[in-house]
Amino acid sequence: MAGRYDEKEGYLNSFEQKKLLPLLGNIRGKKILDAGAGTGRLAVELAKFPGAKVTALDVSAEMLDRLKKKNQNIECVVGDAENLPFMSGSFDVVLAAFLMVHLKDPRRFFDEAYRVLKDGGIFLALLKPVKAVLLLNRFIIVRRKFARCWNRWLSALNRKFL
Repeated sequence: MAGRYDEKEGYLNSFEQKKLLPLLGNIRGKKILDAGAGTGRLAVELAKFPGAKVTALDVSAEMLDRLKKKNQNIECVVGDAENLPFMSGSFDVVLAAFLMVHLKDPRRFFDEAYRVLKDGGIFLALLKPVKAVLLLNRFIIVRRKFARCWNRWLSALNRKFL
């Protein structure tokens, strides 16, 4: 399965149209979690930024083994995005591209992403591609300091996309 996933890289990249990573701003020296990293399509690109410390999480050891062959400097962790195996406040950025469609309970992942983000950290998610939705609406970017409206925002997101 992991080999077929790599074959779809161009297809997956076509939804982002090189607009996803620039939304993160300056990530030099930042700790970044790529949740649902698969074979590392985005993690490998993120690791190219000087000083960026990228952690790739996926439920599939096979996917992460392929990622390790691409870049041994990326920390690979087999784990569940709905129960992240990291300390609270561990990451400056949590990224999730096309992960939501694979989750049993996306709310648990959103809670976990919030938990592992540092104050002022960035959460960026790419949702399932929907042709009727404008490109910018496919991305969700939230800074952790807006925590007071997290539940209202998540409810609205659930109604619109999930």
